[in-house]
Amino acid sequence: MVCKGGIVGIISRYMKLKDMPVMSVTPVFQHLWSETVFECIISFRVGQAILVGLRTLRYWRHTSKKRRKRWKSSNKNKTHSVKT
Repeated sequence: MVCKGGIVGIISRYMKLKDMPVMSVTPVFQHLWSETVFECIISFRVGQAILVGLRTLRYWRHTSKKRRKRWKSSNKNKTHSVKT
């Protein structure tokens, strides 16, 4: 089970946080469930989002070309035999 502090650590590693998150734990021993409430505001620049989209598209195209080349070369080396 991942603790809440670990999740905050992972998020802060990949994103810039303006303020430290406020967390509180209130144990309720009479119930058998756990509840987590997460509230946030996310902001990003449209230009950065477009740039990330273009980079992702270029990455996908590049990797699919490599896969096609590998697939074609592996099929050329295979010999087929027919039993009669």
